[in-house]
Amino acid sequence: MLRIPPRCFGHGRTRNQAIAAARGELVALTVQDAVPGDPHWLSALVAALDAAPHVAGAYSRHRAHPGAGLIARFVAEYWYRHQDGRVEQRLDDPAAYERLSLEERQMLCTFNDVSSMVRRSVWESIPFRDVAFAEDLAWGYDVLRAGHSVIYEPASQVYHSHERPLSYEFRRSYV
Repeated sequence: MLRIPPRCFGHGRTRNQAIAAARGELVALTVQDAVPGDPHWLSALVAALDAAPHVAGAYSRHRAHPGAGLIARFVAEYWYRHQDGRVEQRLDDPAAYERLSLEERQMLCTFNDVSSMVRRSVWESIPFRDVAFAEDLAWGYDVLRAGHSVIYEPASQVYHSHERPLSYEFRRSYV
């Protein structure tokens, strides 16, 4: 167990410290308030990466906690309702990426480390950025630009949602 003093915490920096201390080629990442949706949550991520050795990482589907309010449900499940199943995200043409809308770029680069698994060999050359927020989105962009891909694996599900005011969600979306 690593102890990180609050003043030393950084989303990307702390994840990098944890991955560096872990053993194994596949490293699972999760947050303290994500609850596995079933006993196969972790094995589904392993299976996704085992089946695709060229993939940098895989991430889970989010579900709102039972009893969550309308806003919490919408925010937790927004991105995932656009997907029909497993999606391998890759960037085949960097010039075409520049022509995408901002929302399409975000959809392409999405990687969510609330519940995910990364391949250590890729992380060693492309660690998480030490940024104030969205380290997972930045990592998704970085690995895609480097020629890797990431997998959205809906067979791996976690409950993760927050009851926040609509004004908070608007400000967060704006940033």
